[in-house]
Amino acid sequence: MCLSLAPRVVVLVALLASAAVAAPTSQPASQPADWPIALRPAVTGLKIVASNWPDASSLRQFGLDAIRLENAKTDEQKAIAIWRWVRRCTMASAGGPACEPGNSYLSEPMLILNVYGDHHCDGLSRMLAAVWQATMGLPAEKLYRAGHTMADLWWVDADGVSRYHMFDVNYGYFLYSRDGSHIVTCDEIGTDFSLSCLPSKTSKPWLEKQWWMYSAIHCQWEAARPRDMTVTLRTGEQLQRMWFALDTAPLFHEGALRSGTDPDGAGYDMGPGAGSAGIFGPFTDDWESQLAAPPVNVEVNDRKATQKDPGRPAELIYHGRLPWVTADVSVRLHVERPGTIAVDTSIDGGRAWRPASVLKDQKPGDVWLRLAKLQPAFEAAPAAGTARKGSPSRQTPIGRYDYLLRVTLDAGAALSTVDVATWFQHNPLVMPTLLPGTNKITVSGKLAPGQSLEVTYVFDDADAKDKFHVMRLENLPAAYEIKASGKAWKDVWCRSMLVRAVPADGKGDRVVRALAEPKVLPDGPMPTLDPRVLNCLTPDSYVLQPKDEQSRYKVVSEAAAWELNKGPFEPRLRTRAEYVKDLSSPDEDTRRFAAAGLIVLRDPDAWDALEKVAIADASRAKYYAVQALFWTDAKRAWPLMEKILARDPSIAFAPDATDRVEAATHLNMAAMVAALCGKAKIKAAVPLIADVLLTKSRNWPEPQWGMIRALGRIGDPAAIPTVRRFIKGGADHATVAMEALIELNDRESIPKMVDWLGLKGHHLRPETAMRGLAAFKAAGHAEDILPMLTSELPVRRSLAADALAVSGQPEIALPALKAALETEKFELARQRMAAAIKQLESRQ
Repeated sequence: MCLSLAPRVVVLVALLASAAVAAPTSQPASQPADWPIALRPAVTGLKIVASNWPDASSLRQFGLDAIRLENAKTDEQKAIAIWRWVRRCTMASAGGPACEPGNSYLSEPMLILNVYGDHHCDGLSRMLAAVWQATMGLPAEKLYRAGHTMADLWWVDADGVSRYHMFDVNYGYFLYSRDGSHIVTCDEIGTDFSLSCLPSKTSKPWLEKQWWMYSAIHCQWEAARPRDMTVTLRTGEQLQRMWFALDTAPLFHEGALRSGTDPDGAGYDMGPGAGSAGIFGPFTDDWESQLAAPPVNVEVNDRKATQKDPGRPAELIYHGRLPWVTADVSVRLHVERPGTIAVDTSIDGGRAWRPASVLKDQKPGDVWLRLAKLQPAFEAAPAAGTARKGSPSRQTPIGRYDYLLRVTLDAGAALSTVDVATWFQHNPLVMPTLLPGTNKITVSGKLAPGQSLEVTYVFDDADAKDKFHVMRLENLPAAYEIKASGKAWKDVWCRSMLVRAVPADGKGDRVVRALAEPKVLPDGPMPTLDPRVLNCLTPDSYVLQPKDEQSRYKVVSEAAAWELNKGPFEPRLRTRAEYVKDLSSPDEDTRRFAAAGLIVLRDPDAWDALEKVAIADASRAKYYAVQALFWTDAKRAWPLMEKILARDPSIAFAPDATDRVEAATHLNMAAMVAALCGKAKIKAAVPLIADVLLTKSRNWPEPQWGMIRALGRIGDPAAIPTVRRFIKGGADHATVAMEALIELNDRESIPKMVDWLGLKGHHLRPETAMRGLAAFKAAGHAEDILPMLTSELPVRRSLAADALAVSGQPEIALPALKAALETEKFELARQRMAAAIKQLESRQ
């Protein structure tokens, strides 16, 4: 097993000051990646995959496997499959997201997926969007709504309409249109809250997040970075990954939830996982193969390393590099003869070295060193509300993926062993997990001559605890099967996976430790959640059930609802008379759920009761009542909506001083009513919306975004002067305003669009500019657009092709488009480039 972190008695005669710099190495300095992990590695490019779990070595492969495992066929099914597996393999952070040296807010999708496994709604939504883009070659955006972030995934629905579809990763829900034909957009939710309260095809989301959906915006996020998730092992090295974190194992970041279980009923704790890669370095015949560089002035006699030339130091350099973040490094030195032994680390390829310890005249025996205790650690995440103390160290291996460790011998010192264990943190929920039934394990990589791999799975199943399956592999790639007993996900619980590089014995691939044939096997594929209960993936999920005459609704768990209904929950609409009665209840929830039911029924006989709530009620029920009136008869509802926008004294509102998103303040109500006006294209609302926007919105951004967007959707050119005033605002205001000006056909905004093409900051502004240039068929701007064609952002490349297609400059645009098409992998960009080429060639 890997090196123990148990404390040992050790005498450190001298600890160098943390700020000191050790002597330069005799090896040439270079980037860490330029150093080999070993002079003669045993295996390179190692990857292990299980057939019943997604391969997280790339965002694209993760998405493809999610689609395969769910047998998804349509784009909608594929989106649900990817969303489900992203949720299955990640956690909502209970603390702050991880930060690493040089990265104060870590949000890289590959690191969230493979290393930390947790983030806030922001990072989880970005990860879903990145997986969708990488897998499908279709647009996806990060979506922000009043303190909460979701993901917007784009595809063309069965009705032929291309639209974005809202998925909440953190709270675990999405919703369908009332007729169940498609997954809805934020705009649809924002103008019809009943889609959330009384969903058409799913159960009710366990947390209400429909508020302010009419103000949701797309927001900035950089391109996802590819990362090499394969492993290189040295001769004798062993890599152990666990599906849980030992209490004694070090962690770099502890933000993930430390309680709760996997949403599918498996037994895995939703917390970080730990692992270690251990080099066991006795000075045997092949000892040099583990080094990152040839030894300097080292002589080995009788398996003891010392100086060849007593007049200068001996030097051994080891390279630690893994795809998971380093949490600690444990070093065991077995001293054979006292002298001076120094241990240093470098994180810049040997340009600078930071001392860890110096041992002088150390007595023979084992010495254990923990780098996390000997070198100043990077302060990964200060407590909420507290400032970081001083400047965090950025010069140690902790928090990194690549480091060098140097052992220097002088004054006659001799060692017989140098063991190095790199302890790392990883996300256990993406490990190659076993499920009941047959699991095909695929091992890929390149074995060096004379080397083999030993792969050990330790797991529990329905038959026994702590089962071992040990496979010896002398040829890669290789595939074999592990059969686990059980009929449900929870019947199999993986414990650890151990991989060792060992000398080949020429006996070929074989099972070293066999398992008994499972006593219980599943009758078919593992059950998945019914599509109507996709929203309920946590024990806190709830739905609404009739309660009593005083308060007709109560919250019950999904399990209880399932039992009550003998199947997935489907909301049973009450009659118009019952809803009208409920509108006079003293209970706010009863009133708003009744109004939600009347949004669905759209019965004009409920008008007077709804209007009373819309006028006199200052609770959240007001939103629902206004929406019910609008959907029943938009023209008849306009006079009341007009009074709300004008803040007529007859209309009750919640106090403006409150900052609750859900509160029925005038500003919140005006933004929602504006969205309804945008949907119905009510031009009479333009001056009223403009008045609220310019004089009464108090610079509160979210309602402003909703009202600016509504002015664009109404389509009245009279709104242009108002909207233009926000072009000079912040990035989000300016982007929303430009989108509105495009809808308002404001061609005078074209020069500003061209200016935006050169912006380096908010990526949505150049993209919005190209969308506008394409919509206006603005010619003559090909040279300004060309840099966008090679952007690292795939959606930007797609939009650049659209804008070049109408540029009227085929002599400039065609060569660039053809060159870009040759290397383009993003499917939508390929389609748009090909279409642009065809359009430009047809007009030559």
